[in-house]
Amino acid sequence: MKKNLLILVGIFAFFQFGFSLSCARILHYYEEKDGKIIYVGEDQLVINKADIKTFQDLDGFFGADNNYIYYKGKKVNNIDVKTFEIVSWNELKPDPIWGTGCQTSYITEFKDKNGTYKLEDIQNGKLKLEK
Repeated sequence: MKKNLLILVGIFAFFQFGFSLSCARILHYYEEKDGKIIYVGEDQLVINKADIKTFQDLDGFFGADNNYIYYKGKKVNNIDVKTFEIVSWNELKPDPIWGTGCQTSYITEFKDKNGTYKLEDIQNGKLKLEK
């Protein structure tokens, strides 16, 4: 009986460890390093134009300072930072079996004085990112 229990615990631990490692690969965030703001995601991207004193990581994908809104480290063109407002978030619920895992919330809709936009507008190219 103890042997079967140990096997079950071992299997659970193995899969939980693998799940945790897969979460580490999808983390997205902004950090300050050597006087610069860096986006850490699939790659690391230094944001040369970012104002370090006012920069905020909004959800790991979006960031903002007094001058610009950024998505994955790139400036979102034609978004007015002064009137930028988050409209909605994708609120992911913790999995009842696995716990929170890599569940995270992210911005799905936002607006400024020019209109209301969805995350898909960036992903499909309707809103352009600075190169």
